[in-house]
Amino acid sequence: METDNERADAVETMACPQCEGAVETVQHPEVFRYGEGASAVDLPVVLPVRRCLGCGLEFLDHQAERIKHAALCRHFGVLTPWEIREIRARHGLSRAAFAKLTGLGAASLGRWETGNSIQTLANDRYLRLLAEPGGIQRLSAITQRGPIAQGASTQEPRSSRFRCLRPDEGARREARAFRLAVEAA
Repeated sequence: METDNERADAVETMACPQCEGAVETVQHPEVFRYGEGASAVDLPVVLPVRRCLGCGLEFLDHQAERIKHAALCRHFGVLTPWEIREIRARHGLSRAAFAKLTGLGAASLGRWETGNSIQTLANDRYLRLLAEPGGIQRLSAITQRGPIAQGASTQEPRSSRFRCLRPDEGARREARAFRLAVEAA
């Protein structure tokens, strides 16, 4: 798998946004602070600083932001956006198909894959399980089994009186008198 800096080095040739001169890339170690107050953390990164050979302008671009985002994902112990995309792409699923299969929201997947937000730890663990060999296939088999896939109960009804759509007055009285009994352990 590519490292953050390898992704940054794979940038196309660019021109200076100020003078349109040639730009070189210099790897620069930096520490950025995430959070506020006592809970703030310092995250070390190596950022690709772009430097214009003509006017000397130094700037950061989207690659630096991706590297910072990856550092934040590592700090939280979750998958990066491209790792999430890779899980989906490995199975040849569109975002919509992946969302339908997993029950995750397509909009949430889009935000995670583009780095606009970071998934919760619970969703990250779910994604990691799906990344395991056979994970998607197992989920697909589970979702096609029937009642669970359609949200129905897996228990049989206890009495036919609960199946009545238009109960008569006697059935209504029975339903009002119904109380749940606590089973002895």
